[in-house]
Amino acid sequence: MAAYNGSKFIGQQIDSILPQLARDDELIVIDDCSTDNTAELVANYQDPRIKLIRHATNLGYVKTFQEALRLASGDYIFISDQDDVWLPGRVAAMCEELARVDVVATNLSVVGRDGGLRGPYGQTDWHLRASDSRHHFRNIIGIYAGNRPYYGSAMAIRREALDTILPFACYMNEQYDLWIAIYANLARSITHLDIRSVAHRYHVANDTPERPRFPLLLWTRTRLLLVTAQLYARILRNRRRNVNSLV
Repeated sequence: MAAYNGSKFIGQQIDSILPQLARDDELIVIDDCSTDNTAELVANYQDPRIKLIRHATNLGYVKTFQEALRLASGDYIFISDQDDVWLPGRVAAMCEELARVDVVATNLSVVGRDGGLRGPYGQTDWHLRASDSRHHFRNIIGIYAGNRPYYGSAMAIRREALDTILPFACYMNEQYDLWIAIYANLARSITHLDIRSVAHRYHVANDTPERPRFPLLLWTRTRLLLVTAQLYARILRNRRRNVNSLV
């Protein structure tokens, strides 16, 4: 979890996470130099599963998430925003799929509102479909067009995938979740679950707009992500080919 000035909602999020964790699991919270009492609220839990790291300077949420991913010691890694709510059954459902693929992506509901997300093309319930899990090329085109709701807060990753996913590209100051989705589709190792596993909260300080940005605004950055993803995918294929040749 990347945290910054999240004192208003972070307690509710942690309270939704801890009941779904086993005794040997961990919740890594990196406070990105908050100016409020976010870090103190986290420390007050005194739960041995919570590992709190405090930044002396603000690095931004992408670098903070990257650090959290690197510090995670578990085989299955879940990404968490500070102000959402994990819905019951999230961990169990996603772990079952992570036994087979590198990345699992689920859908979001919205705190205080029935239904799902509003889409960029007028959709009233914008969501990933399980039936599209193997349509990898179509999913990449959908990312390119800004029409695939891949959100990091609704994803989980196998540890082995971090060798390719990290480090995030130096120009990436947002949309790290699209990069993860591009990698997973190029590696043909992703599952969409139809479930809504997270209730997302929209508020003034939230980095995620309530309605996705118009696709043309994503064009240049997503194109750069795609080029990087293609390069990384080649590296991944070569690495696996070399490993298989040694077996």
